[in-house]
Amino acid sequence: MLARTTAAATAALVIGSLVASPASASTIVGSTFPPANTCAGGVTVVETGPPAGKSYAVPSAGVITSWTFQAGPTPPQLEFKAFRSAGGSSYTVLGSTPALALAPNALDTVPARIPVAAGDILGETVLTTGGCAVIGGTVAYFFGDPPVGSTATYNPSGSGTYDLSAIVEPDADGDGYGDETQDSCPTRPGPTCDLTVPTAKLTGGPIRTHKHSARFTFTADEPATFECRLKGPGIHTVQVKQFEPCSSPKKYRRLKTGKFTFYVRATDTAGNVSRPLKHKFRVLG
Repeated sequence: MLARTTAAATAALVIGSLVASPASASTIVGSTFPPANTCAGGVTVVETGPPAGKSYAVPSAGVITSWTFQAGPTPPQLEFKAFRSAGGSSYTVLGSTPALALAPNALDTVPARIPVAAGDILGETVLTTGGCAVIGGTVAYFFGDPPVGSTATYNPSGSGTYDLSAIVEPDADGDGYGDETQDSCPTRPGPTCDLTVPTAKLTGGPIRTHKHSARFTFTADEPATFECRLKGPGIHTVQVKQFEPCSSPKKYRRLKTGKFTFYVRATDTAGNVSRPLKHKFRVLG
């Protein structure tokens, strides 16, 4: 039954510019081609041994952001899947698209978001009978539609190359979103980019004091951590001259007589750092 399904691909692994500007770091894994063979419905396949020069294995970690299938005149209903070897002939389903009814004689591209590691493999669940493969190559197959997260033992004796490819984008910050089309801020976690700098606000502190100590309270206009710094006479005996982590209230003791400047800056959860808030005060003799 499976011998009728699948195999030979066109450009299995292509690394290069997929967008005009800037140059893309995406990788095309797998291959699309007019399917010459019919695949039986109710079978899940993992492409384990495509013909020479073709690859359905992810070369480096990233995120699958789309799938492509070249439909013939009678395309099957499909679910595209990504798999990870669980040892031997067992595989775990990493992610899947919903069931897709594809347009005949068309190149279909389907969006996705499936984080993958190097060595993960493309495959699919063929839900209804239809053209989806050419002869050549080997697959492991499983009767049924295993859900995402499940691990099953597959029969490793299937043959064919399946008509599917995927775009794998880099994921520099490891947040599970492709850096080129899904993540507007690829150096920080999360699909959106928070570039708004927080504002630190001083809520308490002396201007002139006869005490040889000073206490400061402060806050920010969004959740943040703080760093403080103090400049003035004999400061090396109180605190180093660079910013150090601090929290409100911040108190300095054993200050000498003279003029001082207190600084505080805030860093929000996205890593944006405020400009230092500066407060001058004097310790009177």
